Amino acid sequence: EGSRQYSSKMALRALVKSSKAAAPANPAKLLFRKILREVPRVLTIFDIDMALPEARGRVRDCFAANRWVKDPRTIEVLVHRGEKELEEAILQFKTKVQIMTFLEPRLMSSKQAQAMKSKTSAIYGGFGDHYDQIHGTK
Repeated sequence: EGSRQYSSKMALRALVKSSKAAAPANPAKLLFRKILREVPRVLTIFDIDMALPEARGRVRDCFAANRWVKDPRTIEVLVHRGEKELEEAILQFKTKVQIMTFLEPRLMSSKQAQAMKSKTSAIYGGFGDHYDQIHGTK
């Protein structure tokens, strides 16, 4: 009975492995994980002084921007483009400026800017409100 139980466990394991192999992997997820693994290497190659979580956050934001894409051909093109960008970075076909342009801080959304402005006003007692009037940005 012990060998029978052992063989049924082995058959179950083989079935699970074959079902995993049969299910197509999400290419975007695979690319995302591959890029996250390579971020420390790219930061080292190009001597970029940036925290690893910040760089990985920028990668995450880029993938999140395309989260709603459902067309398989568009996804295929985006994944192919991402693979080529990563390959060019690792092979040093890109310059440090190109990498830094990708990793530079993002612009704040209007909601974030409004929140920042209200915090600044609370801290400085409205002193920062005159900046827009002085510099003509309002």
